[in-house]
Amino acid sequence: METNFLGYRINPVAGVVYGFKGEPIRKRSRGYVQVSRHGKLCMMAHRLIWESVHGPIPEGLQINHINGIKTDNRIANLELVTPRENSLHAYRAGLSSAEGTKNGRALLNPAAVREIRNSSEGSRVLARRYGVGRTTIRDARSGKNWSNCA
Repeated sequence: METNFLGYRINPVAGVVYGFKGEPIRKRSRGYVQVSRHGKLCMMAHRLIWESVHGPIPEGLQINHINGIKTDNRIANLELVTPRENSLHAYRAGLSSAEGTKNGRALLNPAAVREIRNSSEGSRVLARRYGVGRTTIRDARSGKNWSNCA
């Protein structure tokens, strides 16, 4: 089942957008297939495919890839969600993480955690040195936080 939409040939079942020369568009930006005209971004393929089947995406909503694979733009793999639902899906599916330095509020880094774990100094001294609370030092030492640091 192919359709023409905004000048593109689209196969929503296969999740493919074809360029003007008939070839599948594969250009990627941050893992997503992007459709461009004259070198300028036109739209992300998943949004184009969604709109070709269901019409405009309501303001404030997003398209989620159900299986988490950003290049799998089959209409059966796309769903309309709120930004919050999209973020929750990413965390639950392990696609997004707020652990370690990926957490925008992290004050420590892996090297600092290793130093803390190898130090015999007290929590108060280390907390002052790294600008964190004693609980953060305790949790880093015990592996409760930064468990991915060896």
